[in-house]
Amino acid sequence: LGAVRHKGFIPWDDDMDFVMLRPDYERFKEVARNEITYPYFCDIWYENEGIEEYATATTAGTAIRIHDERTTAFYDVMQKTKQHHQGILIDILPMDSCPPPDGVLNSDPKKDEHQRKFEVLFDMRQSCLMRDHKFEAVFQHGEKTAIPKDLLLKFLNLPLKEKGALFENYCLSCFYDSQYLTYNFYGQRFKKESFRDVVYLPFENTIMPCPIGYDEFLTELYNDWHEIRIDDPTQYFFSVDFSYKDILEKCKYVPRN
Repeated sequence: LGAVRHKGFIPWDDDMDFVMLRPDYERFKEVARNEITYPYFCDIWYENEGIEEYATATTAGTAIRIHDERTTAFYDVMQKTKQHHQGILIDILPMDSCPPPDGVLNSDPKKDEHQRKFEVLFDMRQSCLMRDHKFEAVFQHGEKTAIPKDLLLKFLNLPLKEKGALFENYCLSCFYDSQYLTYNFYGQRFKKESFRDVVYLPFENTIMPCPIGYDEFLTELYNDWHEIRIDDPTQYFFSVDFSYKDILEKCKYVPRN
């Protein structure tokens, strides 16, 4: 949206979001583990230094965040402890295969299989991000699942690092199953055709690769994306001059309950 509408940063926004098709995302993840080093940090959602209770909250879902450790970005869900990486960041979100949206005719004879795989992915993702909630919903309230309950229980009890890797491997294996995509399972569904190629658009003093079908993508995402709608000011705290570690140390920050 910034590249297409503003030719640069959205003036009232506070971060940058990048989307990658799942195969590209997986290649990036493997390279980033070794190539991104201090003062930057590659925060992969299921590898957050083993702090499982906060790992998925600090990456806001199944995503990667690249932080600048010399800076500060305090978001509500991230103000926990100095152990968390809280520098100014960019979000990198994967686009995965999904069934067509409701109301779209689909002549694919395998559409039911695609739907089942998507439901399995959804169960796996919930089990990673909301383990206790998923356990309660299924085993105390009888929620139906695409995964047999005995297998789901085994999956729920795995360490987050193992669950996350299994989930993302399955996402990759399903990527070519459908002609529709969703990013980070937020709900919107987009035609894969819109991402068959890229077009380079001006962005500040550089150029940015955007999907060749950006108009259809943005229309699905924001409806009338041409309309200027300024978001309310956020209550977050940012600093490009001081590291979050120094601020927490000097302020003797006490984590909230």
